[in-house]
Amino acid sequence: MSERAVAVIAYLFSLPGALVVAALGRKNRFCLHHARRSLELFLFLAFLFCGWFVLLYLLILIPYAGFPIAVSLFGIVAAAFLFAWALCILGILKALRGDKVIFPLVSGLMERAGRLWKILGMDEV
Repeated sequence: MSERAVAVIAYLFSLPGALVVAALGRKNRFCLHHARRSLELFLFLAFLFCGWFVLLYLLILIPYAGFPIAVSLFGIVAAAFLFAWALCILGILKALRGDKVIFPLVSGLMERAGRLWKILGMDEV
């Protein structure tokens, strides 16, 4: 399989795809780069959704106003999902072209997870 096709798998199948690509393309820096970017998108959305979920339960304690505020904040989560979807399409297109990509906002936030990237062996990508 070509390295471009393997890199696209990371975006198409999100977490399992990124882990499979990281395992298959361990020696290929291009594949590891795109696997890391796919994991960044997944972790960004997971943290955002979990944060909203915790905030939902805290806001529900406020009588009458808490639930409507929590539901309206879900709009931010929905916008982030659309943003991540657009970044995923960008990642797929860049992988098909053979280019590397750094996602705006997401990659900057995920750089703080340096220990995670070292554990997964993706710190120098």
